[in-house]
Amino acid sequence: MPRASFGAPVGVPVQGPVQRAPMVASLMVCDPPTYQNCHRVDGVTPARVTHSVTPLYPLAARRARLEGVSVVSLIVDDKGTPQNVSTIRSIAEGVSAEHRDAAIEMDRSALASVRKFRFTPAMLDGKPVAIQIKLDMTFHHTAEK
Repeated sequence: MPRASFGAPVGVPVQGPVQRAPMVASLMVCDPPTYQNCHRVDGVTPARVTHSVTPLYPLAARRARLEGVSVVSLIVDDKGTPQNVSTIRSIAEGVSAEHRDAAIEMDRSALASVRKFRFTPAMLDGKPVAIQIKLDMTFHHTAEK
């Protein structure tokens, strides 16, 4: 079953009764509406995942017992919606030619799932801002019993 692991820029919700101040970091803030101009800004409260979707493990990849990490870049806009979702490191880079098509399908599945994610937006000076982040989408084959 594939699982997604989330990189450092995306905060993890606090669990338990203890309330902590939000983490403040230096993140890549992007200018709307195209989100092409991204620049590092200090004092940003990171976006947090509120809804994630596990990527489908393509049948051909499962049969071949392929595993790997698809690294996905995206903009979390000021409403918490993914924009400009793309693969920046493909699982296909580390497999043989005979498994390349299955690995590309894994990357496509990772992209499709990330497009369905939702976030609380990053905040700067009390206002929501768009940020650029990377997510590691890990596919790990588990033996069926």
